[in-house]
Amino acid sequence: MTNSRPIPVEGFDGLRGTVNTLVADGPVELRLDDGRTVFVPAELFTRRADGSYAVALRAADLVSRPELSSDEKTSRSTVVPVVNEELRVGVERVEQARVVVHVVPQTRTEVVDVPLVEERVEVQRVAADRFVDQPEPPRQDGDVTIVPIYEEVLLLQKKLRVREEIHLRRVRTTRHEHHEVELRREEAEVNRSSESPIKEKKRAARRGKGAA
Repeated sequence: MTNSRPIPVEGFDGLRGTVNTLVADGPVELRLDDGRTVFVPAELFTRRADGSYAVALRAADLVSRPELSSDEKTSRSTVVPVVNEELRVGVERVEQARVVVHVVPQTRTEVVDVPLVEERVEVQRVAADRFVDQPEPPRQDGDVTIVPIYEEVLLLQKKLRVREEIHLRRVRTTRHEHHEVELRREEAEVNRSSESPIKEKKRAARRGKGAA
């Protein structure tokens, strides 16, 4: 493609220049604003809507060609781009449509069962008739709180007074009395016999029967 005037080219990091001819295949001569000439592959150029081109190069991607002669280096500076392709993936939010939300309040009735605890105090007066040495604090008997009620009373007391004492003493005396007492005494008389004890027993038995 041939143009009558140079076409502006912009790259990364402030890289700017112009091209006269953009060939579909092969290197394209890019003249930079700093006076250097760069031969860039045509696939690195992208056409913009305003007619200019964008090139995917940075100033650091350009190196000098060592094979140029000294005359070429004095007449123009020729560099060869070192291309390194990078893939950058991003997400761009695009507004496609807008939604208008209207909040419509609604009312409904529900039955709620709420337990309510109510306490009341029942007062019961219980008669008590007892004397204490000092006030007693309220006490708790299960769910019943007992609060004693006091009153002062005048007491007339009777007390026993010892008027006199009678002391009783036991006196023990010993005296001698004379009495005549008849005492009996038994004595055994033993007579020896020549008969045997068996014959004596039989004889005694016969005497006993005869007596009967």
